[in-house]
Amino acid sequence: MVDAVSSAKVPRIENMLDRISILKLNKLEAERLTGMTLDTKEKLRHVSYNLVTRGVLRVFITLGIAGVCAADRNGDIFVPAFPVAIKDVTGAGDAFATGVALRFHNDLRTQAEYGVELAAKHLENKANKF
Repeated sequence: MVDAVSSAKVPRIENMLDRISILKLNKLEAERLTGMTLDTKEKLRHVSYNLVTRGVLRVFITLGIAGVCAADRNGDIFVPAFPVAIKDVTGAGDAFATGVALRFHNDLRTQAEYGVELAAKHLENKANKF
C-alpha cells in the first residue's frame, strides 16, 4: 500500500505503479501524478481507470467532503463522505488509509466505505483526543 503523502512527492511513484496493490491519493496528488485537472466525476473515473491499467490493483482518490473515488479492474465507485462537525482535518487521510488497509481482503466498496467511516470518526473525535 502506498500513500502518496504530498503532491510534491507523488512523482516518485510514477515508475512503480505496477508494483502497488493499493494506491491512496488525494485529489491534488492525483492531479499532479496524472497531469489532469480532476474537476468532474468523468475525469476522476478516467484517471482511476488509467492508474489501474498501469498496474495498480486498487486506487482510492480522497475528495474531502465529496467522499472518495475508488477503482479496481472491475470498475469504479464513488462513496460519499459522512456529514460531521469537523474539528481539524489533520490525520483524516491517515485514518482513511488505515481503514482501507484493514479491509484489504474485502471488496472495493467495503474497503472504501470503511476508510470513509474511520476518517469521519477521526474528524469528529479529533478535539476529544487531548
